[in-house]
Amino acid sequence: MQHLKNTNGSRSLLIVATALLQACSPTSDSGKKETGQLLTRSQNLANQYGLELKSELQQALANGGPTKAILVCREKAPRIALRISKVSGATISRTSLKSRNPVNAPEDWQLEVLRDFDKQGKIAVDSPPPEFYASAEPGLHGFRYMRAIPTAPLCLTCHGSQLSDDVRNALETHYPHDLAVGYEQGEIRGAFSVSWPLAN
Repeated sequence: MQHLKNTNGSRSLLIVATALLQACSPTSDSGKKETGQLLTRSQNLANQYGLELKSELQQALANGGPTKAILVCREKAPRIALRISKVSGATISRTSLKSRNPVNAPEDWQLEVLRDFDKQGKIAVDSPPPEFYASAEPGLHGFRYMRAIPTAPLCLTCHGSQLSDDVRNALETHYPHDLAVGYEQGEIRGAFSVSWPLAN
């Protein structure tokens, strides 16, 4: 069962139902409990990743400027994701319709979710970003979660349309295939992704 939460966070919209038999089974109550627990854990992991990365970026901007922040995304962001993944047992990552690093290009299921996120338009500063989650499907995949990343003012320095020469040069050097520019404040420029392995 897959769900997409709208931007006001007040309800979940059912967008695809691919696990109807599972949802109607006698164990649906226990399944719902497990899904709720995994959703909370996934949200916490996405929060942890986002906060740690934001802290590193703010320090880099303060101490070395935007070009230093670009190196944080290139070198430290993958390390943070890998460390959290190893500790939690889930796979934590970032992805986007316009990836800066080809390694972060979306998988097919992530691509579908990102397109749904993109349809919601700009996200207000005081609005929670849209979220997606999908219950585990035996033999196919474990629990999946994604949360959109709106473009904040801080992000425009390296992801906006008015980039300094230093930033452009750094991006050309470190990300020759960069697509993640030209964003405006509030536009969704990607998402955090959390995937859990199938239970044995």
